[in-house]
Amino acid sequence: MTLASTGLSISSRARALAQYAIVALGLALVLPAPLLADTVTVKGTALKGKVVGVTPDGIDFETDYGDGVLKIPYGDIEHLATDDNHYVLHGEDALTEGRLIGVVDDNLLVGDDPETAERISTGVILESYSEEKFETSRWSRLQSDFRYWNVNFDLAFALTQATIDTSAFSTVLELRREKDPTRIRFGASYRLSTTKDRSKNLLPGQGKKETLENEIRGWWRSEWDLAKRIYWYSEMSAEYDSVERLSIRLDPTVGAGYRIFEHDKGWLSGDVGFGYVYQRYFGGDTEKYPALALGLETDWDLPFDSHFNWWIRYLPSLEDFVNVYLLKTEASLTVPIIEILAFKFTVGDIYNSSPATNSRNNTFTTTAGLSFTF
Repeated sequence: MTLASTGLSISSRARALAQYAIVALGLALVLPAPLLADTVTVKGTALKGKVVGVTPDGIDFETDYGDGVLKIPYGDIEHLATDDNHYVLHGEDALTEGRLIGVVDDNLLVGDDPETAERISTGVILESYSEEKFETSRWSRLQSDFRYWNVNFDLAFALTQATIDTSAFSTVLELRREKDPTRIRFGASYRLSTTKDRSKNLLPGQGKKETLENEIRGWWRSEWDLAKRIYWYSEMSAEYDSVERLSIRLDPTVGAGYRIFEHDKGWLSGDVGFGYVYQRYFGGDTEKYPALALGLETDWDLPFDSHFNWWIRYLPSLEDFVNVYLLKTEASLTVPIIEILAFKFTVGDIYNSSPATNSRNNTFTTTAGLSFTF
């Protein structure tokens, strides 16, 4: 074989390899790439889809076979493998990144190999984020750093300029911390509403402005678990209302509570204790009395990630149980719009059996506006 013939053979092979490479590249560009899928085996049945979340009770799994999320308890998982990494929040401040590759002896395995994967006790898992969400969302990283805290800032505003001008403003800031065995929440709110009658052909800026509502409230509540459903609590609220001629109202209470009903979507609790009601009105008149404290509260997750909360507090005087009392209640419905923004509708009512002179017993309020959640 001559050198020339050898060179020709090599050249022919090079051209053939180049042609094969071009064809393979073209097929790779034209044909769709195989879809990656997470797999989980539950009671002998293998499911394909996507792990969309990790919770204290199990995993949230979207299957390829239909709509909706399956909640699969850890105890039912026989095999688990994800294609993408997850950020798993657990313990006091721990954060573990990796693929989910199984559940062994009540431990979630996170890593690439069962021998070297980190084992996280399912009892200390809080939640998880996908790698994409965690790395692209600043809110997800903030929620990781302040994992036991939740903050909501509510804002509502209304304005009318016509024969009668009206304006209304309402805002609420509330912080909550939940970490077993304690729960704490505190916050403040402000409401202002005014009106001006220009029906007598007054020029803009003329006319007497009247205040329809001018109210400031603050509150604080702490709970400590004594057993699975039993807890101690302490609570305090303060209020100023210029329209109701209320200079200050304080009603601290302490007592015990019981979780009457529990479900993965919500709960109902009741508590009983003792408190003290102090009310000082404009002009110096005061009312104060020791009181029995009775309360109910319920909290529910609704479809479309909506949320409902309702509570009621009844504080009758120990000296005159029937005729002297304070009754407060509030219900709110929150419907999400985007990740940190929701629409919120709130209804509240306060009934005071002994109001200030020329004031009504009942104060009923409604608010519809935006709620920012962090």
